[in-house]
Amino acid sequence: MSKYGFVFVGFCLIFSLVSCGKTTPASRSAANGSEQSDKFAVIEDGRVTHIQTKGSLASTYFVPCVGIEGVKNVFTPADLYPASARCLQAKQYKRAIELYSLAGAYAAFDGERIADDKVGGAANTVLIMRHVRPVIQSSDEVRDGFVAAMEALSAETGSYCDAVKKIGKPNYHPEYMIRHSLQYLRSNAESYDLLKSNFDADGTWSHILANFFHCP
Repeated sequence: MSKYGFVFVGFCLIFSLVSCGKTTPASRSAANGSEQSDKFAVIEDGRVTHIQTKGSLASTYFVPCVGIEGVKNVFTPADLYPASARCLQAKQYKRAIELYSLAGAYAAFDGERIADDKVGGAANTVLIMRHVRPVIQSSDEVRDGFVAAMEALSAETGSYCDAVKKIGKPNYHPEYMIRHSLQYLRSNAESYDLLKSNFDADGTWSHILANFFHCP
């Protein structure tokens, strides 16, 4: 597996965690066990306690269920995973997997350009669990449709590669992921930039295209 393989590991997690049981909604009031501060919230989610910074994994754009040709490189994974979930709800499985796959590729890119080497995979997995997993769990029909679409995309990536190359590498500041980092949480600054100064954007994007989608 390449170092970017957490996208597909995240897909597997959707199914491996199906029997983990239900959790309560993540948004709870202070009276029900959540503590707020200017920078972060402590949230009781079932039997799990989350410490989450404000803006962590936050969406920037509302993206409807669009085809890959309707995607812009300013959309973050926090925008694209919810869009993939909307496609699943509409049983537009081809669109769902196209958006899902691009979201994973963008998350891999963002994880590589942030100095915290643990945040990329963690942020990607949380986004999948939050937005995509619940819809896939909703019925066997949706799950099977999504799996079939993934297999079809894996078998024939030519036109998809062309579309992704046309969209291009991410063109946004990955604030959603930086604010998910423990390094940001532990800092005293409201604005804490974790981007690598020597990051090879073009080289990383080419590597992702070759290893994710086997693009020529």
